[in-house]
Amino acid sequence: MKVLYNWLREFVPLEIPPQEATEVLERLGFEIASVQVFGGKLRGVVTAEVREKEKHPNADRLSLCKVFDGQQEFFVVCGAPNVAAGQNVALARVGAVLPDGETLKAAKIRGVESQGMICSSAELGLEEKSEGILILDANVPLGQDVRPLLGLDDALIEIEVTPNRRDALSVFGVARELAAGLNLPLKNLEPRARELDLSNNFSLFNEAPDLCPRYIARVIREVKVGPSPAWMVQRLARCGIRSINNIVDITNYVMLELGQPLHAFDGTKLDGHQIKIRRAHGGEKLLTLEGKTAELQPDMLVIADENKPAALAGIMGGQESAIDAKTQEIILESAAFQPSSIRRTGKVLGISSESSYRFERGSDWNMVALASRRAAQLIQELAGGLGAKPVESAPATPSQAPIKLRSERIRQFLGIDLKDSAAADLLRRLGCVINTGSAQLHVTAPSWRNDLLNESDLMEEIARLYGYDNIPTHSPAIHLTTVPEDTLWPFERHATSVLAGLGFSEASNYSFLSQKQAQPFIPGLGQSPDSRPIALANPLSQDQAFLRNSLLPWLFANTIFNFHRQTPGVRLFESGRIFFQNKEGRHEVRRIGLLMAGEIESAHWRQKKKLADFYELSGILLAFLRALQIPHVKLSVHRLSIFHPKRSSLILSGNTVLGWMGEVHPDLKAALDTSEPLAAAELDTAALHAVVPGSLTYHPASTFPPVRRDLSMVAPQSAAYERIVSTLKGAAGATLESVSLIDLYQGEKIGSEKKSLTVSLVFRQPDRTLTDAEVEKLMQKILADLQKKCDTTIRT
Repeated sequence: MKVLYNWLREFVPLEIPPQEATEVLERLGFEIASVQVFGGKLRGVVTAEVREKEKHPNADRLSLCKVFDGQQEFFVVCGAPNVAAGQNVALARVGAVLPDGETLKAAKIRGVESQGMICSSAELGLEEKSEGILILDANVPLGQDVRPLLGLDDALIEIEVTPNRRDALSVFGVARELAAGLNLPLKNLEPRARELDLSNNFSLFNEAPDLCPRYIARVIREVKVGPSPAWMVQRLARCGIRSINNIVDITNYVMLELGQPLHAFDGTKLDGHQIKIRRAHGGEKLLTLEGKTAELQPDMLVIADENKPAALAGIMGGQESAIDAKTQEIILESAAFQPSSIRRTGKVLGISSESSYRFERGSDWNMVALASRRAAQLIQELAGGLGAKPVESAPATPSQAPIKLRSERIRQFLGIDLKDSAAADLLRRLGCVINTGSAQLHVTAPSWRNDLLNESDLMEEIARLYGYDNIPTHSPAIHLTTVPEDTLWPFERHATSVLAGLGFSEASNYSFLSQKQAQPFIPGLGQSPDSRPIALANPLSQDQAFLRNSLLPWLFANTIFNFHRQTPGVRLFESGRIFFQNKEGRHEVRRIGLLMAGEIESAHWRQKKKLADFYELSGILLAFLRALQIPHVKLSVHRLSIFHPKRSSLILSGNTVLGWMGEVHPDLKAALDTSEPLAAAELDTAALHAVVPGSLTYHPASTFPPVRRDLSMVAPQSAAYERIVSTLKGAAGATLESVSLIDLYQGEKIGSEKKSLTVSLVFRQPDRTLTDAEVEKLMQKILADLQKKCDTTIRT
């Protein structure tokens, strides 16, 4: 909100410089974005008349002017092409100080002494660049200081107003705060508009009183549309509003002054000479003043004539009913609108304005009528016109219930012993009406403070005006309590440090997904078939419309981001919460997501490059789970929609599901717009923690030598390697220390339904050396069990 200091002084008698006024506002809780003092250090520049102009004797492009300041004549050399005899100008005499602090000295220009300078707008700080000198009004008195004349004794204060302080979005509102903060009298506007008993066939119909609780319309005839006076144009420009014509400028001026947006219709352009406040009809359109066509929806509030919409209520008018140079009759609108309706319409249509900015934050019921009278007064003063009595629609006058403010609560809340009379005086400065009770006050908030709703709000206002610096500081009593740490937290920190040690980088992503990202994970990994992502009621954007139901979508996005920047391979993990809902309610669980993509090992002279795949990721996962000491880990074939149907698995510890892994399905890779190999996994953090042993048992390493045997076999394609290993260990018992796959062959030589495997077996006893006879006996049992349980044939 931009306010001019001199404009504020029209409402409150400020005798302090602008910088001190901004300090008062800051103490009252307002953030000051900037303070711009016009004119800088300017002084000694006065109004003067150019009496004669002659050509400079030694320069073709310079003029020698005789300038009179009302008392004395000066000879001034001027290079401006637009200088002429008879003009009133701004004269900086020798000794004058310019806005940048430079003192003007006498100088000889091409051999002729110049006793001053005729100033341009740029030299006075009014503009950044000027083509010639500033020409003043012909009726301006000579010898007057130009600062008040040109508004150079003013300052522009820009205030950051919070959404709850709708009342401060006006010059009058800021002046009201300064008057309260400094305990100064406030001058209230008392506009008087001539209201004649004119014949009036104008009609007003309010068909949506729930969205428009008050509407006042004034018909003003025989107006003359033209330019606004210079003082109004200057004030509007300094507050960031471009001058259009006197009628439109007056509505903008009153909006800045009183905070009540107004709108003026050309009365002759409204069909049926009537206004209807109604909801839009399906399929209706409106060409706005910005030149955009708005496609209206049935819940949007419009101001319409007999046949069609003429304005988006509280947001923007339409071009068809706009004021132009030929307008002679206007209908002046002042209204209160339901804030949520304005917000919703503006957001859907993508249209905002100074009016909607204010209406979205609420309306002051009483200001509707005051602003209407003020605008009518200015229109009659600056554009002529005959005004009829206003037509009003106000179905119900709002009533405000008093708030009970207890004296004891003030002492407890603020920590000061404030008498009821002193508290009442502070609140009266804000416009509150006070009734005194027994050890309490009954406070009725003013119509412009719709943010004062309860006792706490009133105590905050008392603290603001009393002064936070005046409230004594007391150290609170601090009682330390120990909050037990969730055992899942240190486990998760340990798990993520292990992943970092395995060469993965940690990602940290948003907890929100777009519908496109969430769709492949419905239902998510490990979730019931009826599980769905949780939609946000008020998302920041459509790209963040759902809470994430998996960690993998953002890891996919991270990977594609890296691929697009020429990164050949990616290893990422993320730990965090996922969210979903089903018939049992809403759920929030912790997960760890992993992803390997592209090139995981670069090629060098001894090795070809390695690419991410199911087997590389399974090896990493097994190493990770071994580091966490999780027992009995196995991978079980399991089809999951986001993974390749033949390369996806459940990760188990006994019968506990720890997570899900696999190579990403080709269709999902195509949707991600990549052909690089992707392998991913998502682990259940709580399940991992649950199977970690409470204490670890260590066995000393055997000091006796191992016995190694290689075993080649042909097995059916359907025989899982895990089953073969389980059979080997079951047959040999604890004597079999390890099993390693060293060769796998599948091809036409053994048939499409077979596969050939070679495993390396290591036997060892902890307390003695094994004999060949003992190992041979174990091998015979192994061969028998493999043939019986896995249908294998031993190769010799």
